[in-house]
Amino acid sequence: MGRLSAGELPVLAIGHSRGAALAIEYAAVARADHVPVPDAVYSVEPVPYGEQTHLVDLRPLEHGTRLVLVLGDRDPDAAGGARVLLTRLQKAKFPGSEVKLQFVHSHGGFVADHMAVLGASPAAQSAFWHPVDGLLAQIEG
Repeated sequence: MGRLSAGELPVLAIGHSRGAALAIEYAAVARADHVPVPDAVYSVEPVPYGEQTHLVDLRPLEHGTRLVLVLGDRDPDAAGGARVLLTRLQKAKFPGSEVKLQFVHSHGGFVADHMAVLGASPAAQSAFWHPVDGLLAQIEG
């Protein structure tokens, strides 16, 4: 059985909550671990740390990687998690120009809380997944 190679395909890492931080940490260690290196990371409602057994050094995160941090207006912990994660990126000297903050706003019956990304409603699709389509189109070139 051969090893799958991403080759020239775009690589997008997506995570939610702890997985949001793990997706960024994965991007930082991917080259050293000889796995596909993400061109972009879509990090939804991030907590500050993904790996719980040790602090992952974000300095190897390749400049040019697009990072999107997504925060819902009804997630009470999202801002704090993103703040610490942004501080980690700053300490790693990752360029702020490669980081985009995407704010998701509650409206009508749609509540942009921590679990909203798991919803299948048109509002959830529009708030979370349509921007992913756009990000993927960008990295596909």
